Amino acid sequence: MITEMGHLMEWKIGNVISINQTYGFRITMTFEKGKRVRHKSGFANRKEAEQQRDQVAAGFYSNTYVLDETIRVEQFFRFWLEEVKRPLLTNDSYNAYRNCVNNYIIPLLGRFLMTQLEKEHIEVLYNKAAERSRSVAKILKTVITSSMVYAVAEHVLSYDPSAAVPLPMSSQKVTPLPETPNVLTTDQLRHLLYAGRDTPIFLPMLFAALMGLRRGEICGLKYSDIDFTSRTIHVQRQLGKNPCSKDNEPEGKTKTKQEIPLKTPSGNRILDIPVFVFEAIMEERMRYEKHRSRRKKEFQDLNYICCSSYGRPRGRTYFWAPFKRLLREHGLPDIKWHDLRHTYTTILLKAGCGLLAISHSLGHKKPSFSANVYGDDATLREGLYPKWTETFIDEQEKANDFSGFELPESTFV
Repeated sequence: MITEMGHLMEWKIGNVISINQTYGFRITMTFEKGKRVRHKSGFANRKEAEQQRDQVAAGFYSNTYVLDETIRVEQFFRFWLEEVKRPLLTNDSYNAYRNCVNNYIIPLLGRFLMTQLEKEHIEVLYNKAAERSRSVAKILKTVITSSMVYAVAEHVLSYDPSAAVPLPMSSQKVTPLPETPNVLTTDQLRHLLYAGRDTPIFLPMLFAALMGLRRGEICGLKYSDIDFTSRTIHVQRQLGKNPCSKDNEPEGKTKTKQEIPLKTPSGNRILDIPVFVFEAIMEERMRYEKHRSRRKKEFQDLNYICCSSYGRPRGRTYFWAPFKRLLREHGLPDIKWHDLRHTYTTILLKAGCGLLAISHSLGHKKPSFSANVYGDDATLREGLYPKWTETFIDEQEKANDFSGFELPESTFV
């Protein structure tokens, strides 16, 4: 494909000449990775050839000349996704883009030539995605917009067929199916934590449900992030796939266990550790030291809190199977792991916590606020867990039974 040659650096159009009793001209294009020569011939007379030559020149001058009219949609999008976007995307974003390409763009439009794309084709794509959900349609629109800008810039298209094509209105969407509940009640949360207390995902569940941490953040936590005196933890990294090129990607499972920046700058935060979670961390540390002592040669002393018996960090997908099994075996709603974070947020809101404090705890991106008005991090954290305690513990006492499992009243204070 012509785009594999890199950006077009310069071009030159030769004079019209006679070629085997017809007329034509030559186009020389210089790219980052070499040159390409294209011949335009077969014109009956010199005048026709010169008219075509003028049109080609006008296309180059106006930046609308298409370098290769044989590129099909599937061919272009596979190249664009893997060679252009993948080095720039996080693992989650790449997967979202790939799903749009594989599930919508290629099945519906893959056989078409890029130059055949019209506004109507884009509308069909958006309508199809909106039948699934508006969020999917929004991601698809992002993929289309970004890819079309690239296609025009690289002379794959002469114009953007997606320009001014809106997503379908909400009233045009197919009525969505009822969704599975995405939060647990406090009773269900207690049940889940009790059921999972002897599993390897117990501490990760505490981090998610009682502190609101994301999967990648949980995997990236190290003991060195903990201030044992003030009982706080510094969330400053996550594990995932580094948005790097294929040439310098690590091999095997380590691809998804690389230390990468947090989702947003505001994700870098210091959080108080509830007592109950702190005690679980100390127990996990004892197991860490036990494994390190037993496996002196094989143990990888990388300091990760959530790790295997050999010290290797857990990947983001590690929690899924045992988590789903716990839900299934104990008759709990079939929620996603990330819904533990939603549960955490819901209980905080129910407890009357301020939105600013909740946003800080979750590491959400927020507009900059004056420290004179809102105070420093310690002030933001102040009052968060006492209110959480009142709701979570009080409701437990009302239930007065949790199969022998009790969170001490000091859990969050």
